[in-house]
Amino acid sequence: MNLMRLWPFKRKAVNHNLTRQQYRVLQLMAQGQSNKEIAMNLNISHQTAKNHVCALMRRLDAHNRTDAVLKGIRRGIVNL
Repeated sequence: MNLMRLWPFKRKAVNHNLTRQQYRVLQLMAQGQSNKEIAMNLNISHQTAKNHVCALMRRLDAHNRTDAVLKGIRRGIVNL
């Protein structure tokens, strides 16, 4: 049995049409940071951080932040 096929975390990242900033936001979300913390780390407004989170959740077809991070991990977008 091919174990690589069953283990989704080893797949290469494919282009999910996320912006560079959305990749950064997703990485920070994976670290458990809130929108406020993301905004402070990226030197952007709280509203801009929220906008990035909403946009990447739409692009990943995620229902919530945890779902977005899990999908990012499974698709090889997030590095832990």
